[in-house]
Amino acid sequence: MYKLLVESYRDGSIHNEVLSVYSSFNLNLCVSNNMLERQIEKYLYDQVTKRGGLCYKWTAPQQAGVPDRIVMLNCQIWFIELKSTTGKLSKLQKKTLDKIRLQGCNTMVINSKELVDNLVDYINGT
Repeated sequence: MYKLLVESYRDGSIHNEVLSVYSSFNLNLCVSNNMLERQIEKYLYDQVTKRGGLCYKWTAPQQAGVPDRIVMLNCQIWFIELKSTTGKLSKLQKKTLDKIRLQGCNTMVINSKELVDNLVDYINGT
């Protein structure tokens, strides 16, 4: 069981709540820690690859707003948008993540090393 602070969007406003997660999920997550996006991105890459996973940078020249990374680990695929602790999703990024979720895929917005650790632990079942 994992306890995660979840930033959800209902009725056009942001709601923060703590959830206990037992199974697969599609969530936007937010925890403060004063880090730059590139630091969190490097940490994500290092944590995934040291466990034998893949962490590809996603660039789509003809489609703006796609998530930063695609993580493949233990037969799971996650689309990850990385933000600094003060960074916010653009409307296009929110719309793109919603489209990905509607396809049944896992998505996550990460803005701290703690959330990277939570994701990797969750995928590994530890």
